[in-house]
Amino acid sequence: MTGQQTILVTGGASGIGLAVVEAVLAEGWWAIVADMDQRSLDRCRDALGGADEKGRFEQMPESGDCFLCETQLHTKRECLGLAGRSS
Repeated sequence: MTGQQTILVTGGASGIGLAVVEAVLAEGWWAIVADMDQRSLDRCRDALGGADEKGRFEQMPESGDCFLCETQLHTKRECLGLAGRSS
C-alpha cells in the first residue's frame, strides 16, 4: 500500500458518505469505511466488491473517540508497517 492514498469515511455505508467512498475508490484510493449500522456496512462491502483490496469496513460505536484512535493506529501499522516509518 505504499504511496496509495487512504481515507477514513465516517458514516460511509450510506448516503453522502457512501458517495464519497465510491468516488475515492474510483480514483484508486484505499478506504476505511466506518458506520454505526452493521447491516449497512455489510451491504456496502458487498456492493463495492469486498474489503481486502479496496479497504476496510468497521462498525463504529456511538462514542467514536476511542474508535478513531484505534483506527488511526491500525491504519498506520497496516499502511506504513510496524517499523513506524512516517508518510
